[in-house]
Amino acid sequence: MFHAVPGLLSIPRNSQEKRFMKKLVPLCFILSLNLANAQDQQIGIIDFFGFRHVSVQQARAALELKEGDTLPLFLPTIEERLKDSLHVTEAHLSVVCCDDSGKLILFVGIQETRPKNSMYRTPPNWNISLPSEITDAYNKFFDAFQIAVSKGIAGDDIAQGHSLMADSSTRSWQERFPGFARHQSKILKTVLRNSADPEQRAIAAYVIGYATDKRQVTDDLLIAAVDEDEVVRNNAARALAAIASLAQRNPALHIKISPVPFINMLGSPIWTDRNKASMILSILTKKRDRQLLRQLRDRAFGSLVEMARWKSKGHAFNAFLILGRVGGFPERELNKVGWDIPRRNAVIDKIVKANRRK
Repeated sequence: MFHAVPGLLSIPRNSQEKRFMKKLVPLCFILSLNLANAQDQQIGIIDFFGFRHVSVQQARAALELKEGDTLPLFLPTIEERLKDSLHVTEAHLSVVCCDDSGKLILFVGIQETRPKNSMYRTPPNWNISLPSEITDAYNKFFDAFQIAVSKGIAGDDIAQGHSLMADSSTRSWQERFPGFARHQSKILKTVLRNSADPEQRAIAAYVIGYATDKRQVTDDLLIAAVDEDEVVRNNAARALAAIASLAQRNPALHIKISPVPFINMLGSPIWTDRNKASMILSILTKKRDRQLLRQLRDRAFGSLVEMARWKSKGHAFNAFLILGRVGGFPERELNKVGWDIPRRNAVIDKIVKANRRK
């Protein structure tokens, strides 16, 4: 499945992908490209993850793409070729905008063997939907958002524990969501947990994050964070990241967010899972809780190392911060060297070497 994600690359080729696009809500920006423009897009960086026994060199050969090539229009064919050539259970390609030169970033993720237990919950099957006023407001918000970012207005304020965009039109729709979360919390929770329609669950995951009392929706969002649908997980994780940031700034709120689902997601072959997991865990590890850092070292050390080495600096940074905290490096030093790839790799090498000794 080709993961075209707002905040990443938007090339909807059919009605199904257009619906997929509509369900995702970013916090940063969206690149809107039509099919003709997409043909001219060069790949600036190719980064890999999920590789333990299979070599990256094997993947590069099977991929038949290199930095500087034009992005192909039909990536599922390449995913199938990777699965067959590498003899892995899953292969996922995600296209992200953009590197420092404005070129595309291609993430190649694999799962070498099928895990004993799925990290995602069984899909619910109730025939239940949100009121039209909620879905209509969400869709109009998304339309306004796309117009705003096409104009370069992408500022986002999460001081209240939820997103409020700088664009006045976009924000005016978002400002309706706290009312929905307050007065229609029961239906939002029910749809989020039980609706058979993943689009309904994705909208509920986004809107419920605007609840006044964030503690009352944290458990619901944690359930949504392990939804079978990638879009639902993405929206839930974004909401939880804003809530986690609020909780860090205001401990008196007593908001607790379990790190377990996100530690598991660091082993996912899907880029959005790893991206959101590292974003949330970079917040949850700020206080350097020893138990959490030990869990990360024991269960996700290899994943953090490969993510921290990504050539895409911005996407590597959260994993590098987490890994540095696991390795006991001072925060100031991590922030100082994190954007410099040679110095970053030197720190990673020290952490890997120390971990081997342990």
